[in-house]
Amino acid sequence: MLDTKFHLAWLPSHDADFRKFWKRVVSEWGWSRGPVTGIKLWNEPWNGLSIAGWGADDLRYREMFLVLCEAAREACREAGTEVLIGDCDPSSNSFDKLFGDAEDTFLLYLDLCSIHYHGMACPSTYKPWVNRKGPHGRVRI
Repeated sequence: MLDTKFHLAWLPSHDADFRKFWKRVVSEWGWSRGPVTGIKLWNEPWNGLSIAGWGADDLRYREMFLVLCEAAREACREAGTEVLIGDCDPSSNSFDKLFGDAEDTFLLYLDLCSIHYHGMACPSTYKPWVNRKGPHGRVRI
C-alpha cells in the first residue's frame, strides 16, 4: 500500500497471498459447506482515492479481480462448492472497470450485479448480461 489519503489496494507482489486467501475461503466456507454464496472484490472502487479506500486504477482492479475469480473457480472445482462472483458495485463501476475496453473478457466470471445506485443504463436490461450462457446462467441482478 502507498502512503496516501486512504489507499488499501495492495501491490501486485501480494497477489499470490490474495489468491491463497480466497481459495481457502471458497474451499472451506463456500456453499454448501458453509454460508458463503457470493464474493466480490471491492465496494465502490471509485478512482481517485474513494471513501472505500480504492486508490489504484482500472487496470489494477482488473488484475486483482482476475486473481479473485480464478481462485474462486479453482476452489469450487476442487472442493465441490458453489460461490457466485459479484460486480464492482455499483454497476457503473462494473461497466467502467470490467467492460470499458468493449470486450466481454470478464463476462465469464460475472455472476451477479448488485442494485446499488446506477445511472440511466439499468444492468437488468443489458442484453450481454441477460443472455449470458454458462454454468451459472444469466448475470443475476
